[in-house]
Amino acid sequence: MGDLSDGELSVVRIEEDSIVKYLSRKILSKAENRQQQIRCRVAGIILQQDHILLQGDRQGGYWTIPGGGIEYLESSSDALKREMKEELGADIYIERLLWVTEEFFMAGNKARHQLAYYYLTTLLTATHLYELKRIAPVVDGGVEVIFQWFNLDELTNITLYPEFLSKALKVLPQTLEHLILIDDKTLLSFNLYGK
Repeated sequence: MGDLSDGELSVVRIEEDSIVKYLSRKILSKAENRQQQIRCRVAGIILQQDHILLQGDRQGGYWTIPGGGIEYLESSSDALKREMKEELGADIYIERLLWVTEEFFMAGNKARHQLAYYYLTTLLTATHLYELKRIAPVVDGGVEVIFQWFNLDELTNITLYPEFLSKALKVLPQTLEHLILIDDKTLLSFNLYGK
């Protein structure tokens, strides 16, 4: 699909139907649903020295970057500000967009298609959160979630979705990257605006 040269992926043209065939074979063949729905998600990467704030299920079985769904006619940056206020009681400063991902995956026996925007952010208020190891559960869409700080070196030892973040968070991209993820594996990577 691409060649590695000087640490960057140079993308080679692929046939559009090869992605469709792969998705059909790997994802849709296992799915009970045939809904054609795309979820749009936004996430805020909050770093403190060599730690990152993650959100997870109450049992700590899996983790992801804090954020949530983008509402109809809402920009991704406004959605992120709203989600951080709702879930953490914090106002944030958005530094820059790091990744845009197109994700195709199974959740149980349901096929999922998600577009996600990952922003580097800083807390403007509720800075006391920097001092806490674990933040009390909040209810988000009827589900209890917890927030916890993790050392960046610990990320390969936990279940973090999407998986590319375990390594990518250690060295943030200098320019916006566009990733296509199928079954949590990077299929294509585009370095946008950079060399």
